[in-house]
Amino acid sequence: MPSQIQPGAAGKREINQYWLLLPLVILLVSRIIPFLHWPGVVPLGADAAAYLHNFESCFSNPSRNDCLSSPEITISNLLQLAGWSINGVLYGFYILSVVFVGLAVYLVTKEYFDRKAAITSLIIFSLSSSQFLAYFAFYWKMMLAMGLTLVSFYLIKKKTYLVIPVAGLMGSLHPLSFLPFGLAMIAQFIFGQNKKFIFISGTGILLIAFSINWQEFTNWLPYYTTSLGITKNFPTDLTEVFIGHFVNFSYYRQLILIYLPFAIINLVQIIWKRQANLIVFYFLANLLIIILNFIFHNRFIVLLDLAAIILAGRPVLDFINSLRWTWAGRLIISLLIFGLVTSFSYQLWSIEPFITDPEEINELKSLALTEKNSIALTNNRLYLPFLNAYSQRSVIELPLTRNNLVSYYSILDTYQQPIYLHLGEKTENNPELKNNRLFKQVSKHIWQYQGGNKK
Repeated sequence: MPSQIQPGAAGKREINQYWLLLPLVILLVSRIIPFLHWPGVVPLGADAAAYLHNFESCFSNPSRNDCLSSPEITISNLLQLAGWSINGVLYGFYILSVVFVGLAVYLVTKEYFDRKAAITSLIIFSLSSSQFLAYFAFYWKMMLAMGLTLVSFYLIKKKTYLVIPVAGLMGSLHPLSFLPFGLAMIAQFIFGQNKKFIFISGTGILLIAFSINWQEFTNWLPYYTTSLGITKNFPTDLTEVFIGHFVNFSYYRQLILIYLPFAIINLVQIIWKRQANLIVFYFLANLLIIILNFIFHNRFIVLLDLAAIILAGRPVLDFINSLRWTWAGRLIISLLIFGLVTSFSYQLWSIEPFITDPEEINELKSLALTEKNSIALTNNRLYLPFLNAYSQRSVIELPLTRNNLVSYYSILDTYQQPIYLHLGEKTENNPELKNNRLFKQVSKHIWQYQGGNKK
């Protein structure tokens, strides 16, 4: 096994290039483990079921308006036409996207700082609990957009107009990721150099992103024009959706205590020296969005963390180099590495998918064998992606509980079609149906409504 440090030609001590492989192996293995840990179910977040439904339905019916306007659907259809299976597109391509982000972290950190810092940042990225949680949440579009964002930063540093199609694709693929990127570009135009290049590139990027996916941009625009895009300005029911389903900022700070101080140190040093660059502006843009509670502000924690990892690379390496010459220093380094690895390993093994029982997945699939005009009913909106993906039936949601079931009979009776109710394990206060003559148990989690005039 190669040593970590070896003498260079000029007498310097260099990090062996083979250490680049270590974090990439960690990335691959850690992202595959959930599939081994949870066979027979959707091993990642509920969004995976939503993507499965969209990818399958749009491949079979690509002329649908919502399919035509979605860049991710185009990518999925092209991959399936090239011979990829639906699981390959859904999971295989997603894992490759994570590796792509990791390589982009290395590329950008090397370009803005140096190679040693780049390898250090890549190691941090591979062991980051927050980045693993983002992967587990199954942000398919966002993950690919993150990689494209970093490649765009690299191309901007190289002053090449190739950034226009790359960043344009990123913006069209995931407009929310485009927001902090755009703010960072504006800050770079105001405070940085190469204003002509930044202006031309930014204009071209915006035109491409908007021309490809103008529908989604215009869908989001009213939320910013009427309520400034701030979550608290929306009704309560929308507020719960618009916070973004990810860890909150308080919990995130706990996850990154090991490397956040180093990122802040580098941030302050760069600003103090008046050498602010796109990585700094990107970090500050995401921080501003989170503090002001913009739409989906919790999702931007993932992007803030990405910038923090890049900024932390050089200070972490300097810290290690300053301590590794004494036994006490080596002990401190060992404890920090142990803490990072332990936290990551705990997250990796303890996190559970939303549905953990393979039999429950099979029950959802069995709904596809019911009457063609039947309705799949759930009392928990978190199960909607799974019902849409597997039931192949019309899906509705009603908040049925053991306290209000009777009040919903009149609503259920208005439907002429057969109704099959799914009661998931993760739903609290499910109605008790065993002695209810209006419901017939079909399987452990599926009940058929017997009331009304069903056909």
